[in-house]
Amino acid sequence: MKMDLGRVLYALPGLVWTALRDGRIDFVNRQWAEYTGLGLDEAHGSEWKSIVHPDDLPALLERWQSMSEAADLAELEVRLRRFDGVHRRFLVRCSPLFDDRGQVERWCGVGTELETLQPPVEGLLEQTTGFQHIVDSIPIPVAVTSPTGAVEWLNQPTLNYFGKTLEDLKDWKASDVVHPDDLERTITAQAYAHLQGTSYDVESRHLRADGVYRWYNVLGLPLRNPSGDILRWFHLLIDIDDRKRIEESLRNSESNLQKIIDTIPALVWSARADGTADFFNRHYLEYVGLGLENIRDWGWIASVHPADVETLKSVWGATMATARRGECEARLQRFDGSYRWFLFRVEPLFDKAGNIVKWYGVNTDIEAQKRAEAASRANEVDIRNIVDSIPALAWSAQPDGWVDFMNQHYVDFTGLPIEELLGWRWVAAVHPDDIEGMAKLWREGIDKGLPLEAEGRLRRHDGTYRWFLFRSSSVRDKNGSVVKFYGFITDIEDRKRAEQALAASEIEARLAMDSIDGMICLFTPEGALNGGNRQLLDYFNLPLEEVMNWATNGITHPDDLQHCIDSFMASVVSGEPYDFETRFRRFDGAFRWFQIRGLPLLNSQGDIIRWYGLLTDIDDRKHAEEKLKHSQMLLAEGQRMSLSGTFSWLVESDELTFSEELKRIFGFDEGVLITFEAIQGRVHPEDLPILAGKMAEVRSGGDNPEYAIRLRMPDGAIKYLRVIGRLIRSDNGRSECIGAVQDVTQKRLAEQASDELRSELAHVTRVTSLGAMAASIAHEVNQPLSGIVTNASTSLRMLAANPPNIEGARETARRTIRDGNRAADVITRLRALFGKRVFQVEQVDLNEAVREVVALCWSDLQRARASLRTELAEGLPLVSGDRVQLQQVVMNLLRNSADAVADIDNAPRHVVLTTTLGEGDAVRLSISDSGIGFRTVDPARVFDAFYSTKRDGMGIGLSVSRTIIESHGGKLWAEANEGPGATFTLSVPTMACDLTTPFDSERPKSSALR
Repeated sequence: MKMDLGRVLYALPGLVWTALRDGRIDFVNRQWAEYTGLGLDEAHGSEWKSIVHPDDLPALLERWQSMSEAADLAELEVRLRRFDGVHRRFLVRCSPLFDDRGQVERWCGVGTELETLQPPVEGLLEQTTGFQHIVDSIPIPVAVTSPTGAVEWLNQPTLNYFGKTLEDLKDWKASDVVHPDDLERTITAQAYAHLQGTSYDVESRHLRADGVYRWYNVLGLPLRNPSGDILRWFHLLIDIDDRKRIEESLRNSESNLQKIIDTIPALVWSARADGTADFFNRHYLEYVGLGLENIRDWGWIASVHPADVETLKSVWGATMATARRGECEARLQRFDGSYRWFLFRVEPLFDKAGNIVKWYGVNTDIEAQKRAEAASRANEVDIRNIVDSIPALAWSAQPDGWVDFMNQHYVDFTGLPIEELLGWRWVAAVHPDDIEGMAKLWREGIDKGLPLEAEGRLRRHDGTYRWFLFRSSSVRDKNGSVVKFYGFITDIEDRKRAEQALAASEIEARLAMDSIDGMICLFTPEGALNGGNRQLLDYFNLPLEEVMNWATNGITHPDDLQHCIDSFMASVVSGEPYDFETRFRRFDGAFRWFQIRGLPLLNSQGDIIRWYGLLTDIDDRKHAEEKLKHSQMLLAEGQRMSLSGTFSWLVESDELTFSEELKRIFGFDEGVLITFEAIQGRVHPEDLPILAGKMAEVRSGGDNPEYAIRLRMPDGAIKYLRVIGRLIRSDNGRSECIGAVQDVTQKRLAEQASDELRSELAHVTRVTSLGAMAASIAHEVNQPLSGIVTNASTSLRMLAANPPNIEGARETARRTIRDGNRAADVITRLRALFGKRVFQVEQVDLNEAVREVVALCWSDLQRARASLRTELAEGLPLVSGDRVQLQQVVMNLLRNSADAVADIDNAPRHVVLTTTLGEGDAVRLSISDSGIGFRTVDPARVFDAFYSTKRDGMGIGLSVSRTIIESHGGKLWAEANEGPGATFTLSVPTMACDLTTPFDSERPKSSALR
């Protein structure tokens, strides 16, 4: 079948004509006739010259003559008269058509409209005054300058913004009003526009009258006369300060987005609202082989082919002016110097106010497409051969659906003559089951003129049916009416079979998934849930659509939700497998723990096409782990509190394992390998034979009885340990010694201290008995003293007698000596009772010393029916001093408080003992009671020697106590309570003092009561 090329030329959207070699026209298309108002009969021969503008006709004829002689392609611009008498500018392209001998047979021409002729300059100049009034009424700053840049006119918003008059601003400089950081860019844009005679568009900050800079979008537009000369420049200042602030915020929020875009395998870029580029992704930079600093702003134009720069600028400017998406084709230079065609697509981003804040673009490589188009244009003369060579079934139809063309592949496939396929007869080759549906879709496509896509089966020449994809599109005239349908039919038999196989495979996969003892999830590459097995839906008892909202519908435990989202999305972004644990709510409301593991499915290019996730129920395991952790915690805390640890010794391999507490007891650092050499390095040298003997017993098969050894620590400290071991034999014959070790150092030291304390308390007991012995001591001393006085008086009387009784006086003197010796013996016994060793300085835990004294005084407090409350501060530093003397002071104060509350009958009998950290390096102890107090006595006086507020007190206890505390470098004082009772407080420094001087052996050392 031959194509009706005449109908094709007649329908082309341009002024198409053909002429003989002598220039006579023998064909014009419909657009030519409609534009000129002349039919072929009126335009035949040389009558066409009447539509050419008289001024252009001579040049046209001369060009025609040279073109005929050269017999080559040619083009020229000429004005042609429209049917209404208006001349419009056209670009006329002519091409020769050769016969078989290579001679020019005729010429073919196409005229393309360029633009409407400009009105006369005089008319434009007459509008100048009116135009100035229009400019002055524009509500944004507008400046009018001469071609040289001199200010001619400024509207009122401009004068208001700068706060100056027109005369003041005529001599302005850009540096006076433009921000220094924007000055160079602004001057460069304006200078370039003036040199090129093109408009400019730049954003810069301008100084307002109040000294504030605001961002403006400055648009510079040249006004030309019909000859193209610039008459003046118009500069519009559009306030974009708010938009720039939004852009700054947007840039901050786009940082993460830019990183994502940087990984897209395409040439992606973005530009500011003024069109200056500010971002190019990695693929773009690698393609051009330049750094970002070289192509940002307008630097990228250097990579555009010189022949495409103006076109690209024009389209870019028009796109920004219309604030719509746009696209353009241009060539970009690759890093190796070669150029490739790209399709530039750009999309604006608007803020809420409808202002553009950003442009985003993608450049798609269309080099192959452009080459195909070039090849198609080169071979468009033989359209039929091209169509027939397409590896698909191609066809065309009239607007009413009547098929008028099918290519050779179509005919060969069906094996039917072309006549049996045209019109509506092509349905005879369609599978009977598909005819009704295909016909219905085809009629809908005809009625609506929309693209059509459907699948159906066609019968091949051998009688077999194959699946095909039917696609069609419509071609419309300038009025939007369909003038033609074109379609392709693509063989998809293999794809359909693959789909059927895939469907069967998916059924098998679904069965396999449903049989897995776990919940399976399917996710898109972006992380959206789009599938799951039966166990997943049964667990939640929800449809898949609701499970898809797992992040918001409450099926994920609130405490785990953010961790779940962060872990999952981190893997989606990185492409790495994920593995984490979280809780999901079952259909009955119970939350259970699950381990979630996922892997990506990659295609042959390494791109993720799907995520598979496995949810394994680990709730029972989690509870068991929690119980185990709790048990381990209790064991560790029990060992810590009991100062005991455990060990394991594999006898055959000598492999040792220590618990954490046992490592602490031995002073081993974390991570240190436990060996017998390390243990022997800690054991006291005198106890090494004991350890060796016990090890030998174990190796010989015997159990370890309980035994004790000592450790000598690196700092020289000695630790006392109690060890118990048992030998266990496993079924495989291996022997393992399991044992426990307890640190009994404190107990041992306490026992030693107890022995020393008993010795000291023996002395304290003697001191505390002073009150009870005071009467007998006074009686014993009083008798010798009375005897001495009596004997002395008797002796004087005997000596005074006449004659003197010398013998009687001598005997009386002997009795006096005897009584004196008796008094001396009493004093000697008293000194022996209160004698003490030299003052011993040591580190004393005051809280521990207080607890021992409280235990000793408990019976005294009970007899006084006093209630004692102790408030001992934790973590107090040790004090330096003599432990026994400090306990003697505390015991005296406690007994005084017990005596003070003993006579209280109508009020509670409270005694409160507290220790705190005092000012400076001192520890403070206070004993407060609710007893009789000081009444009217000065509290400071109770420390005087032999002064007592008690009826039977001797007044030496508090005096001695103050002496002891002061000898320790501390202080002891008393205060009356606001209520009943008194408070005694002592303060002892923690720093060691020179306490080597013993108490005066004659000074009383008593805890006698006040």
